[in-house]
Amino acid sequence: MRLATAWVKSMKYVALSYVWGSVEMARTVMVMLSRKNTSQLHSAGGFAAIFDTLPRTIQDSIHLAKSLGFRYLWVDSLCIQQDDEQDKKRLIGLMDKIYGSSVLTICVASGDHANAGLPGIRQPRELFQDLGRCAGMDLLIVRLVEDRITDSTWNTRAWTFQERLLSNRCLVFADDRVFFLVVDPDLDCSAINS
Repeated sequence: MRLATAWVKSMKYVALSYVWGSVEMARTVMVMLSRKNTSQLHSAGGFAAIFDTLPRTIQDSIHLAKSLGFRYLWVDSLCIQQDDEQDKKRLIGLMDKIYGSSVLTICVASGDHANAGLPGIRQPRELFQDLGRCAGMDLLIVRLVEDRITDSTWNTRAWTFQERLLSNRCLVFADDRVFFLVVDPDLDCSAINS
C-alpha cells in the first residue's frame, strides 16, 4: 500500500470514520502523517515499514479495503499532514467531497480508541442475543440498528457525526454486528463490486 499524493474524485476509494481516542493516545500511540515522515510514506513500500505500528483499527481497515478489492483508503491521520496547518485547513474544507465521493465509508462504532480494531476482521466478535421473558416464554429482543450506533462513542463525536452524514454508503461496525447503510435507497451500489 502506498500513500496517494492527492485526493482525486475519479479514484475509487474507501474512507474510514473512527474514534482516535484521548488526546494523549493520539499523541503517543498513533502514527500520523507529518513533515518528518511524508517522504517515507509517499515512497513505494512506505507503509510496509510502519504497518505493524499503525493502530489496529487502521490495520483492520486496510485489510478490509483490500479484501473488498480497493487500492485506496482515506484515513485522516495518514492523509492530512498533522503538523501543517495549511494542509489541515485545505483538506478539512474538502471533507464533504472526500466522504461524499468515497465508494464506501467504514464506520467504526465499536471501541473508544484507534487501537480497538474492527470486530470480526482479525479478532472475534462478541456474539450475544438479548432475550426477554413474557407470559412464560423466552422471546428474542431485536434492537434497531440506530440503537446500537446511538450507544457508541463514535456517535458522540462531531467529526464522526459529520463523516457519517457526508457518506453515501456506510459499513458500520458495532460491537456485535455489521450494518450496511445507504443514504439514498435508489443509489447505485454496483460501484462496490466493480
